[in-house]
Amino acid sequence: MGFNLKQVVIAGEPTSLTDTGKTIKPSDLSKEELEYLLTLLKNADLKGHQIEMFYSMIIKLQNQYVSVNK
Repeated sequence: MGFNLKQVVIAGEPTSLTDTGKTIKPSDLSKEELEYLLTLLKNADLKGHQIEMFYSMIIKLQNQYVSVNK
């Protein structure tokens, strides 16, 4: 299953994903977006084989959240 996304809102401005030169990087996540992701992931139900990657991803998101809050 998948989905198509033609437009995304970055810093309150709609941005077409087909515009040239527009790329979305993980570092573009706002404090609110990081909080939202961390909250969603806090309630995730994982299987044993998923834990290592999940833990690594959470650490990266937390580090990014700390750097945004400086």
